[in-house]
Amino acid sequence: MQGKLDFDNLELQELEPSKFDKNELLHDIDSLHYEEKGLGLKTVLLGVSAMISMVAIVFPKIYINSNIYYMSLELNTLYSNDKSLREEQRFLKQKLEGVKYQQDILNAIR
Repeated sequence: MQGKLDFDNLELQELEPSKFDKNELLHDIDSLHYEEKGLGLKTVLLGVSAMISMVAIVFPKIYINSNIYYMSLELNTLYSNDKSLREEQRFLKQKLEGVKYQQDILNAIR
């Protein structure tokens, strides 16, 4: 009966992994595990470029808003000065009319 093959032992030998296969699988699993830990250069560069682009987008808006604010303050100051000067001009015109009226009365009396 030497011509007969023992299929039961053959199947067990094929299914049983060797030490080399186990070590290779462990090495592959470890390499996958270590690749996920830490940041790669690509990730760091992507983060830095995202921050730079956000600053490039936000900085002009902040600059323009602050300029608008300071120009608005200046305009309010100029407007309040204009308003007070116009009021003073109106008051001086009334005073001048009063002086002219007095002058006309004095000229009429003489």
